[in-house]
Amino acid sequence: MNIRRPESGPPDPTPQRLRDAAATAPPRADRSVTPEPVAPPLDRVEVTPMAHDLLRRAASERPVVLSLAAERLRQVARRLSAGYYDRPEVRTQVVKRLRDDLDGVGTSD
Repeated sequence: MNIRRPESGPPDPTPQRLRDAAATAPPRADRSVTPEPVAPPLDRVEVTPMAHDLLRRAASERPVVLSLAAERLRQVARRLSAGYYDRPEVRTQVVKRLRDDLDGVGTSD
């Protein structure tokens, strides 16, 4: 930073710092030239053969539709209200059936 004593006379319309900046500033871009568009990067996705196989198998299997008859639903609701599913032996059976179902074993009874 340069600090100078004020000089006598009328003030300079272009202070020294602006003249210094103009001397070192990069040239202005020619606005008449249109820049070439830059192509966006191309995304790429790779799907493994295992994923393709899973998709084919899933598409070929019939979707599982679960339904519960209205009467059975009312029976379950009554049992819930009465605390039937809170009994230890019932909880054990429910957990076993859930585990088997999640393991893909399933039960028919």
